[in-house]
This record gives sequence, C-alpha cells and structure tokens, in this order.
Amino acid sequence: MAKMSNRLYEWASWNKALLLFILALVCLIWLDTVNAPFTVLRFSEVAGGFPMIDLLWNYDVEHVGQLLTGYGEAGRNYYYYMLSVVDIPLPLMYGFGLSLMIAQVSKWALPAGRGGYRLHMLPLIAMLADYLENISILTLLLQYPHQQAWVAVAANLFTLVKTTLTSASFLLLIVLLVLRPLKKRSTAREL
Repeated sequence: MAKMSNRLYEWASWNKALLLFILALVCLIWLDTVNAPFTVLRFSEVAGGFPMIDLLWNYDVEHVGQLLTGYGEAGRNYYYYMLSVVDIPLPLMYGFGLSLMIAQVSKWALPAGRGGYRLHMLPLIAMLADYLENISILTLLLQYPHQQAWVAVAANLFTLVKTTLTSASFLLLIVLLVLRPLKKRSTAREL
C-alpha cells in the first residue's frame, strides 16, 4: 500500500489531476441533472420516482426491500445496467481524480517532508467502498425477491464509508487550498 501511495504521489501532476478531476465533476453533474440514458433522472422515471439505493445516506433492510419492490422489474433491470455501465468507470475517475488533486495540492500547500503525501489515499478507499457497494446492490438486484439481510446491511455500510470518505476528501482538498496562502504568508514574514 505504501509503495502504491508513493508511486501515485510521485506520478501526480497538475495536468493529470485537473483532467481527471474536471472530467469526474462534469460526469457527476451530467448524471444528476440531464435526462438521458443511464442518468439519475431517467432512472427515476423508469423506477416510478423511487431513489437509487446508493444515493441514500442511510438505509435498512426493510427500506431496501420497499425500494426494490417499488422499482418494478423495469426499474430493477435499469438499475442493474446503470451499475454495470456507469458505475464502473465513474468511481475510477472520481477516485483517481480526487486522489491526484489532493496529492498535487498537498505538494503545493504543505512544507516539504511533512508526510502529507498519504492524505491522497482517502479517495481511493472511497472508490473501493463504492465498488463494494455496487457489488452488494447488484447482488440485491439479482437475488430479488429473495433477499439476504446481511447484503443490505453491507451495502449500507459501504455507502456510508464511500459518502463519508468522499466528503472528507473534498473537505481536505478545500483545507489544503486554504493552507497554501497561509504558507505563502508565513514564508514572506520569515524573509
């Protein structure tokens, strides 16, 4: 893990970080605001207005059962294809994009040798949780109507980890961006 972290930190550059980060943001905005195939709005239409499980903050076994039933067969099939098509490249884009941004901004904002280079691993852990969440939800969709409670509980746990670590990563990025002007100001005072 340390070797991967070091390699990713060294590989980070403004061009790579900005490209992946902006691409991920554009995709996320598009998925949430445009009514087109494989978007949240289209899913909502197909699934009778019910929300996607992985976009909820917290859910339990009973709620998952109600949602899966409410989706109907067309909604469940559409959700399956969305997870299979959209949720394979998207976590890679946001995970690596945010990771590279944090790595590059930490190089820029933190004093050399401070050990901040490991901070960029948070989005990659969120990405892993997203994939585990997707596998859990795919399992729920494929097993419907026969559900195993532990799969819904696991999906919820992965959703909470994904959401918490992604939010923490964005917050960390903002903090690092604020630290840079503070670093410049303290360096100017020392001169």
